[in-house]
Amino acid sequence: MLCKVRLLFNYIVVSPQVFDLFCPRLTDRNSKVNLKALEVFSNIVPLLCDTLTPVATNIVTALVPNLASRNATIHSNAMTALELLTQCIGKRGNNSRGGYNYVGIIIIMCFRF
Repeated sequence: MLCKVRLLFNYIVVSPQVFDLFCPRLTDRNSKVNLKALEVFSNIVPLLCDTLTPVATNIVTALVPNLASRNATIHSNAMTALELLTQCIGKRGNNSRGGYNYVGIIIIMCFRF
């Protein structure tokens, strides 16, 4: 069953139409919608870890405005989502040229302060 769920999630992320519809929810003006999208994203990151690298730029672009939110819950959920994303990208280890992937470290350093 978990294998079927993973395949479904992989299809959803790889499918641009579905992902393009989800990203705007991460920046929705309605705080309840925004919070739910952040919670859902944080829950699915571990399942989609292998497929998130190609869309990481879009995700980070959607998450960054939440870091400036006056709502502490939105801010903390966005920070959690970014940390999960960077851990996921960091698991990829070495890139094809033998160097390490420091994207996650840079993202966290930029938005912690």
